[in-house]
Amino acid sequence: MQKLLTMMGMTVGGYVGWAIGAPVGFFTAFMVSMVGTAAGLYAARRLADRLLPYGLSGDWRRDPRRRAQWASVAAFVHAA
Repeated sequence: MQKLLTMMGMTVGGYVGWAIGAPVGFFTAFMVSMVGTAAGLYAARRLADRLLPYGLSGDWRRDPRRRAQWASVAAFVHAA
């Protein structure tokens, strides 16, 4: 779900950047579109972290269950 939201945010950010830069020129539209894409990515990730529960946000560091799973895997690998 987080990947879908970030893709949508990047698409909207890139489109807005292109619309802002297009009256100046093609290269300006491209550069402003890249900045808009990055801004859309940042905004969508923050929105996903705020709205989605831990399991759907994809951030395993904040999910206590997944952290425990990875800690047990790391302990097993270290002991081997």
